[in-house]
Amino acid sequence: MASKNKNDIVLVSFNDTEVIGINSGLMDYKLAWCLNNALSLDFTRRDDFVYEGGAYPLYHCHLFENSPIYDLVAVKCGDKVLLNHKPRIDYLFLVRNEQYKERIDIIIQKINTIEGVSFAFPLDGHKGKIETILYDIEQYEVDMLTLERERNTAEFAREQIRKRDEYLGVSEE
Repeated sequence: MASKNKNDIVLVSFNDTEVIGINSGLMDYKLAWCLNNALSLDFTRRDDFVYEGGAYPLYHCHLFENSPIYDLVAVKCGDKVLLNHKPRIDYLFLVRNEQYKERIDIIIQKINTIEGVSFAFPLDGHKGKIETILYDIEQYEVDMLTLERERNTAEFAREQIRKRDEYLGVSEE
């Protein structure tokens, strides 16, 4: 998380975010695939979420404008742990902008039917460290989307082609 000046006022609300803890021995890519099938999502792997010296696998799904946003974040990275929780969780499943809260219960039920998932449950109350993690994940996503926008320009594409051609020894004629 970016360092904060003691005079900075940070007003962050996660009232639109549901956090589900998942206990599972599945590898992150396998769990993302299972969630895609069980919940009709389209998770894509993003660059790892870097936090306090650990790089945690992150998957993101945003199907269309004004639809809920889903993230799957591994809680472990080698000997680093993003969040200690009792009972133990291996993944955070974040749901933002879900208009109908009863869908969260259905999502949890479906996650619990996935073979390899021991249990999934809502993490109530975004207090302390989890709120900090949510803030940093949100900042990461803003940075990620900004970078994607920059990469979707003609200038960026031309520069990448020029660099690749230079690397390959191809000259423009």
